[in-house]
Amino acid sequence: MHSELSTEELARAWSLNFADLDFLSTKPKATRYVLAVQLKYFAVNGCFAHDASDIPSEAVSYLAEQLGNKQPDLTELSFGGRSKRRHRADILEYLGFQRLNASDRAALVSWVKTDLCPTGRSVAAMVEQIFLWCRDRKIIRPAPSEIERIVRSERHRF
Repeated sequence: MHSELSTEELARAWSLNFADLDFLSTKPKATRYVLAVQLKYFAVNGCFAHDASDIPSEAVSYLAEQLGNKQPDLTELSFGGRSKRRHRADILEYLGFQRLNASDRAALVSWVKTDLCPTGRSVAAMVEQIFLWCRDRKIIRPAPSEIERIVRSERHRF
């Protein structure tokens, strides 16, 4: 589990705004809570949670409060199954994320070459920066293995 989140961190990262609530209200009631968890987790981390252990327990309580639900047991949250792809696609569409296209890839490679390689950061640190770069540009990040390949290739060229 994660370290405890402060009240400010909860409010900043895990609050549902009116648009979020409107989006969630269009979904079946049974799936709203998991969608809310994945929505906010994605907004914070730039990726989706793989299972309930990825979610801070304070965030679980905070989201349940906002949705007017009783706090569910973390083990009750389902992050798999048939609906997973549809939920993720709905969230990405709602947030305005797009797939990495050729011009995005060229911009990413250029940024890695000119901004990240000269810093001397580790591969892991560079990969983390790329995840944030993609999130900030509303680009669905490539697979970690693909990003690592880009980093290693550009580091070698550098």
